Amino acid sequence: MVYGIAATVYMDPLTSDEISELTGLLRKMFTFRRQLVKEHPLASKIKAVQVPPALSESIAVLLIRQAKVLPELAGSQVQLDRRRADIIVTRDSRELRIEVKATGNKGFQRFRKKDIAADYLLWIHFDSYFESDGDEEILVYVITKPGKYFRNNQEVFVQSLSDNLGHQPAPISFRLSELT
Repeated sequence: MVYGIAATVYMDPLTSDEISELTGLLRKMFTFRRQLVKEHPLASKIKAVQVPPALSESIAVLLIRQAKVLPELAGSQVQLDRRRADIIVTRDSRELRIEVKATGNKGFQRFRKKDIAADYLLWIHFDSYFESDGDEEILVYVITKPGKYFRNNQEVFVQSLSDNLGHQPAPISFRLSELT
């Protein structure tokens, strides 16, 4: 889409089939790395496999569109942007910025300026999902106005979110098989 002088280029999120295929590939990568470390301890120096933003952001778009998270935004236009924010939601001609974070079993993230400036932060915690073969539950923590709770360059563990928020956040759980 092009408006005036500046161009806004929205990206298409991954489809449900692509999400399924990519999670299968990630499981293979996690298994390979775990096996490599077992056979060659020096391999522990190789950076761990990370959840690609394309996956976590696409999942977030589907969750918002299906009103599984942020149901108050149901019916709004939801687009991947990645420049102004990971996701832009347009509702009643107002743009809301949503940042997406994803973690595996370590549950560690570092929040940057863009994260804390967002209207919402969705933290998708896969925990040990990629190290299992089943359709494990995945948790999503929704943080409204993250700048009220976090500072730039802050390191946060999902287990200590309540320390920052002042309350125990209630995660929303889902299974990838539920996304259509």
